[in-house]
Amino acid sequence: MDTNTVSLLPSEHDEKMALKVDIINMLYSSNLKSVIVASLVAFTLAFVEYDQVNKTILIAWCLIFSVVYGLRLYSTIYFKQHNTNNSNPDTWLNIFRLSTLACGMAWGLAGYYFLSETNDVAHKAFITLVILGVTGGAMVVYSVDAITSKLFSGSIYLLSLPGFFSNETELSLAMAVLLAVYIVYISIASSNLGKKLHENILLHHAAIKQQAEIEKLSQHQRIHLDHTPMGVIEWDLGLQVVSWNAAAEQIFGYQQDEAIHQHARFLLPIDIQDHVIQKMEEFIAEGSSSHCQNENLTKEGDIIFCEWTYTALRDNHNHVVGLATLVQNKTEFNRMKSNIWLTMTR
Repeated sequence: MDTNTVSLLPSEHDEKMALKVDIINMLYSSNLKSVIVASLVAFTLAFVEYDQVNKTILIAWCLIFSVVYGLRLYSTIYFKQHNTNNSNPDTWLNIFRLSTLACGMAWGLAGYYFLSETNDVAHKAFITLVILGVTGGAMVVYSVDAITSKLFSGSIYLLSLPGFFSNETELSLAMAVLLAVYIVYISIASSNLGKKLHENILLHHAAIKQQAEIEKLSQHQRIHLDHTPMGVIEWDLGLQVVSWNAAAEQIFGYQQDEAIHQHARFLLPIDIQDHVIQKMEEFIAEGSSSHCQNENLTKEGDIIFCEWTYTALRDNHNHVVGLATLVQNKTEFNRMKSNIWLTMTR
């Protein structure tokens, strides 16, 4: 196997696992609402069909529905309490799919028995409408997992279909055909929605990964700046400090929180302030880089001699957005050079 392929496998595996975990969390997070809505619809269906359906059949179906959705509710609560570390995603997904199949079968049985028990057109239309509504709503909720969606819709249709043929009227046959067309249509729409959801989940993970890499790079740059022996200072267009590293603190005596937002004048003796500020403004206006030396002030008011390197900062559109400077304290170096010069001239 190619080494490049091998190196990609762990990343692809992690990506698939992350996608599966998100799918499971999305499915289970909607379970409680689904149970509540399904229970309300089931109650309405049983109430409307109370006089049309054999009482034994009605009670039996209500018991089946209660058991199936009761187990579904229990699995949801258990999942939220015990799946805190997102372990065993395949197991949880299979449990959800099986419970969804059971729910679909419960509704399919309702379609079969209720349709078989009534010849009234209005009641048949109402039962069909309920099946359509339950199928459509469930497939939108389950669209994130195609298998779950198909298990639910397939079980409803296959079990309820014989109920349409219990009395072979043209209306019953038309309803069966329309239900089939509707399920095919909603399946296609659900599949497309599922693909979009998968793409959004993957984009979300990619954005998180990219942000983590940016933060890691930023942290490495921060560590580098904090440990470099040169002062690194960034200025905005108004020549106010926006970045101040540890070496700058040592050179000038100001802590970072003291220096941030200060104007460049706070580091300059009064007699050269206007001249240096003018030069810095020229660097920004021209978008250029330069090198110079001048006197500076420390926090204690001492005069030191520093060497500066100025570089204009540009954004993605090549617009100057500030000024970056590297600074070294040359005071001791200049003093030693002066002493050597005096010694040589004696």
